[in-house]
Amino acid sequence: MKNLIVVVAVIAAGYLAYQNIFNALPDENMIFTLNNCALCEDAKNLMDEYEIEYTEYNIRESPEYRAEYQALGGVGVPFVMIGDIPIAGYSLKAYRAALKQLDLM
Repeated sequence: MKNLIVVVAVIAAGYLAYQNIFNALPDENMIFTLNNCALCEDAKNLMDEYEIEYTEYNIRESPEYRAEYQALGGVGVPFVMIGDIPIAGYSLKAYRAALKQLDLM
C-alpha cells in the first residue's frame, strides 16, 4: 500500500509540473530552431503558408530558450508547439493534424 501511495504521489507531482509548464506558456505558437536547419525553414514556411502566427526561438542563441525547449520535452529541431500540441521534427502530416485539431486550417 505504501508503494502505491508513493507511485500516485510521483504521478501527481509530474502532472502538476507538466500543467505548470503549460500554464506558464504564452498563448502563442512556437518553433524552436537552430541556425542553418533546412527542416526548421520548412516548418516556418508551412506556418507562413497557412498564415499561422508563431514566435521563433533559436535554442543556440539563448540559454533561456534552450531551457524552455528542454522543459517542453524538446528533442531535435525543429520542435514546434502549435497551441498545446508538441511536434518533434518536421512532419507535414503531424503539422496539418495539429492545425486541424485546433481549427487553424
